[in-house]
Amino acid sequence: MKKDPWQRRKNLFTSPAPKSVEKAKRKWRILPVLWLAFKRTSTVLGAFMIITSLLITFSLPSVVQEADKKLPAKMVLYLEIDGDLGELPKGPSLADPFAESGSTLRNFIDAMERAKYDTRVEGLYAQVKGEGISIAHLQEMRRAIKDFRSSGKFAYIYGASYAGGLGTYYLASSFDEIWMQPMGVVGIGGLNIEQPFARKVLDTLGVEPNFFQRKEYKSAYENLTHKTMTEANREAMTALINDLSSEIETDIALDMNKQPMDIKSFVDHGLFTDQEASDAGLVDVVDYIDVLDEKMREKVSGDPKSKDEIYVSFESYVSDMRKSDQKILDVLAKQDKHKQESKRPRVAIIYVVGAIVDYAEQESGMAGANIIASALMKASENQNIDAVVLRVDSPGGSPVASETILRAVEKVQEAKKPVIVSMASVAASGGYWVSAYADQIFVMPTTITGSIGVLGGKFSLASLWDKIGVNWETIKWGDNAGMWSMNSSFSKGEAER
Repeated sequence: MKKDPWQRRKNLFTSPAPKSVEKAKRKWRILPVLWLAFKRTSTVLGAFMIITSLLITFSLPSVVQEADKKLPAKMVLYLEIDGDLGELPKGPSLADPFAESGSTLRNFIDAMERAKYDTRVEGLYAQVKGEGISIAHLQEMRRAIKDFRSSGKFAYIYGASYAGGLGTYYLASSFDEIWMQPMGVVGIGGLNIEQPFARKVLDTLGVEPNFFQRKEYKSAYENLTHKTMTEANREAMTALINDLSSEIETDIALDMNKQPMDIKSFVDHGLFTDQEASDAGLVDVVDYIDVLDEKMREKVSGDPKSKDEIYVSFESYVSDMRKSDQKILDVLAKQDKHKQESKRPRVAIIYVVGAIVDYAEQESGMAGANIIASALMKASENQNIDAVVLRVDSPGGSPVASETILRAVEKVQEAKKPVIVSMASVAASGGYWVSAYADQIFVMPTTITGSIGVLGGKFSLASLWDKIGVNWETIKWGDNAGMWSMNSSFSKGEAER
């Protein structure tokens, strides 16, 4: 008889009292811990790189195939309206490594001009998916669309709703037909400027704003220094509202074949249901997107149920346009080698986009004087550059940085090359400063400029420290050594400086 194997084991139901064991002291070993952390971090990063490489490997063929894909013989350009196109391209990022750079305002306008004469392009189809385009950019887009329509080609826009405000409808009114989904609404409540004034709450906290401005219309810091709007600020904002509303009102009235007073009555009504919008003539068709799709397919192919690929994104069309342009440039370059006497004029386009600062990285969203001034200096020295267009879309910024750019503009002119400024949505303060020496300045009627002046200062937290019981002691060398300290207000001498 075999022995029960369980008999050799410890009791199944009770545990013997454990022997008293002295607890080992924990030893902290820094290098092994750091090495372990390094190995685990490397493992995570390695896995991330492998996954990214696999995604690129599998995605790249389709991307290349899409880039090399021949555009159809008959097509409709498709544009998603989802925020501002912007002045500069949005390059690839970690989140979107294959982001295309075709969606800029200039590329849109160039593409619309090319499409006007392109026999392959039958029409334009835009779909509203977002808001937030500046009025000046909307105005430039409208002009490009209306010029495209002058060729006899159609332009339709579709939105599930137009509730985002007057700006979206301002763009929509430039199309042949405005389509909206049933249950959608049209919101055209006008233009509104709201400014908060925080002086009262700052006084309550014990924070004193010490800011100076030159002169009365330089009102950027008034929301900190005042409890209510000054008369100069109110005058400027009222003039701005009147100018913009007059431009929008006139343009929409022309599009709808109505009087400006009619548009004002629509604006005063504010919000329209789908049926109200249709009755007022604000939208042409209230129906679903598949119905519009069938209409465009019938226009292009004669068959509303056609399954042909007729839609081409603006990014793809711009990419195709660039390839065609490059071929032409290559041919001209070969001709120039044999005909050196035929010199073609060349224009450098240099962008001043974003807040003006002394130093910025290439795609930081700011206008770095280090980059812009360098580009201007290169243009002044380059014998192949005959003129410079400075495209400005900036609210201003550093006076020193603005002066650096302005000096570079002057050097271009000293090289006997004209500098032409093209202002976009806004060219205020430093944005106007860098433009001041230009041979000519072009603007849109809705471009915002002005705010010519300077301001500066600091906050004093002296009263706040008293309220919470904090005492600061100071030792200094120099009468104005504490000028920028937030622990005290400006002295008389510091304020004069």
